[in-house]
Amino acid sequence: MAARSPESFRPDPPGSGEGHQPVGNRRPTDRLGRAARPVRAARVWARAAARPARAAWVRARAAARADGDLSGAVQALLAAPAGIVLVEIVVLVVWLADRSSQASAPTALRVGADLWLLGHGGRLHLPEGPVTVIPLGITAIPLLLTARAGFRFAVDAGLAPALAGLGHSLPVPPVSRRATLRRCVAGVSVPYVAIVMIVALVADDRAARTGPLSAGVGAAFVSVIGALAGIALAVGRSRRILGEAQPARGAAAAGAVAAAVYLGAGALGLAVCVVDHAGGIARGMSALRPGGVGGVGLVLTQVALLPNLVIWAAAYVTGSGFATGVAGSVSPLDVHAGAPGDLPILAAVPASPMPVPMLPLLLVVPLVAGGLLGGVLGRSSRSADAGAAVVRILVGATVCGALVMAAARLSGGTIGSGELIGFGPEPLRTGALAALGTLAGAGARAIVAGRWPRRSVITEPAA
Repeated sequence: MAARSPESFRPDPPGSGEGHQPVGNRRPTDRLGRAARPVRAARVWARAAARPARAAWVRARAAARADGDLSGAVQALLAAPAGIVLVEIVVLVVWLADRSSQASAPTALRVGADLWLLGHGGRLHLPEGPVTVIPLGITAIPLLLTARAGFRFAVDAGLAPALAGLGHSLPVPPVSRRATLRRCVAGVSVPYVAIVMIVALVADDRAARTGPLSAGVGAAFVSVIGALAGIALAVGRSRRILGEAQPARGAAAAGAVAAAVYLGAGALGLAVCVVDHAGGIARGMSALRPGGVGGVGLVLTQVALLPNLVIWAAAYVTGSGFATGVAGSVSPLDVHAGAPGDLPILAAVPASPMPVPMLPLLLVVPLVAGGLLGGVLGRSSRSADAGAAVVRILVGATVCGALVMAAARLSGGTIGSGELIGFGPEPLRTGALAALGTLAGAGARAIVAGRWPRRSVITEPAA
């Protein structure tokens, strides 16, 4: 066998073997892929190691969410019984103290339940006719209770993390804030409406009956408004604690401020009328001869209707006025005698038109409302565009009119039949006059102050 030369023992150059490519022909991705293999392996191992921790976190989040929903549902379930118990206590105290009353205990309990349902907007059917006037003083009770339930639900659901120490469970980081908000509102309103409808069915009687459907619809409206107010309060307090709070801005806030001006003016006007007609109110109380206990019940009834009278006075301030029965109406320029009813507080209703020298006082209210609306909008926007400013003022005045119209709608209704049909202001006319007055007041403020936004003009800097 021939001897091999030393060159034959040299290893083949890299890439010259079979199945390999020359070094110069290799693709860069092959080398990058080999270099990235350790990184990919590390990622795989990291994901595998994190799976138990992530699963534990998901389980903890689901458990906290369930605890938060349970706590909020308990608060919602307690809101309805707390309200009806409060009303029933007042009714039973008056019934027990009135020795001349011939009513039985079940009848007194049904009266309390009917009053509570009437405060939710339920339609009460009596032999004398239906009663649809909502005593807004009683409505304030479920509003406050559902607002408290919404507040606690928001804390437990994680919408207010800074207030988590006030709740019974840890805050839950919501996947979607809107979904959590809907869950909170539904968690408060659904059980509340169910309890109200059950009470309407149980309290059904031939002499006095409240429709479950009307009571359920009214309870849904009250509970949703109350829950949203409680959630907004919780979120606002949490943001203030975390230093994230911002002042209320925009046309909606400005319109709410203007509507509050009309209601405040109505409250002031009602107080003046009560003081001016104190003698007539006292004579009305004496004419009814309610006695000591009956007098307490009569006073509580008038207190429950006091927010309604404030809204009627606000409608009077706008110039719209309000109705006092089928043929009765009261406005600054005209008064027609109607059937105001037997409540002594109704003796404060003006019996004659407003004196002409005092009519200019009514112009102060829209001027103040429009001035505050323009002030709020001026602080919230620094735009110099006159068109945008006009749009914001229009939207704010519209919001003010809508709020006043809603208040007028809730404050009126019927009491029985005959001449007692049609109490309260006309909603559309009252809201329209409030919006127009606010718009005029905002325009007057802008003209007098000389701050109407103008289009910015770009000038060249002086040399």
